Amino acid sequence: HRDMSKEIGIIRDVRELLPEDRKQVEEELEQRYFVPIIKAVTSLKDEYGQVYMQIETNAGNKRIVAPNSTANFIMLGEDRLLIIDIDGNRYELPSLAAADKKTVRLLEVVI
Repeated sequence: HRDMSKEIGIIRDVRELLPEDRKQVEEELEQRYFVPIIKAVTSLKDEYGQVYMQIETNAGNKRIVAPNSTANFIMLGEDRLLIIDIDGNRYELPSLAAADKKTVRLLEVVI
């Protein structure tokens, strides 16, 4: 088991890696930094401090669970919302003002 939090080097340019190494690094970066964009919240239930949500994203429909805390529902500026689920996955709603009324009404429970 390797300690993944320990830095062992810096890759200045992935294009300098061998093709198979480059592919592996690019796949890991894509997974680690992938943040689906929320198109709509179709259901939301706050129960015992956990928020159960059904959302539509640019990566498909998802059912997520997030603790009901300001650490998991983060306003980025005045209009953007970042949601971090119990597994550490991140989802972004780019604009509350541009969201449909149902999405805004459901999210009022947590923001």
